[in-house]
Amino acid sequence: MEVRLVIFDLETVYDAGPVVLKAAAEAVEAASARFGLDLQYPPREEVLRLMGQTEEEFFRELGLALDVDQLEYVRSVFSQAQEQGVRRDRGHLYPGARETLEELKEQGYQVALSSSGSREFMLSIVDHYGLDAYVDISLCLDDVGMADRAALFQEIVNHQDVFPGEAMVVARHMVDFLAARAAALRSIACGWGYGDESELDYADRVATSFHEVRSAITHPGPEAREQ
Repeated sequence: MEVRLVIFDLETVYDAGPVVLKAAAEAVEAASARFGLDLQYPPREEVLRLMGQTEEEFFRELGLALDVDQLEYVRSVFSQAQEQGVRRDRGHLYPGARETLEELKEQGYQVALSSSGSREFMLSIVDHYGLDAYVDISLCLDDVGMADRAALFQEIVNHQDVFPGEAMVVARHMVDFLAARAAALRSIACGWGYGDESELDYADRVATSFHEVRSAITHPGPEAREQ
């Protein structure tokens, strides 16, 4: 079936690594000072390994010994620091990302952005880089009220009034590929970004450049694999 809708996970379009590293460090430092704690900032590799998780999962996996109020404070500082990092250009669009979104839009494809991060962070990136010129809809897990990526993809598909077989997900992590499969969507794994390379095996196809992403979209191949 011909592809009509392409859902890009935000992490495949925008390199948030430097933003997240700085924001997490600021949040840990602020919490240590505010609550008189001696929190140890995790190694850089550990923070980057958790890219793609929800904020709740992210801080839980970091292993910080915080109560509910302290965690809420850390998440608030982290969120504000992330938005500031976007505005200060600590991160950047991946080479070829803007051109790909623009080209797909010009060719008549519907384009969506999805994210496991906060809506504020996603919109700060969309606004800062003017991506709303190419993107029809931007949704994150906050918008569906649950940490269910399959539900997020289904919400986007339903909103754009296409069949699941007409949609394709471009992502980086195993959880997104499994969610795409559960929603009967095809998927493309991006060979850049953060995460274990073994995660790419769960996608229907793998691309090492945006040129290959565009080729996979215009020549999509078979429907999504069975679970």
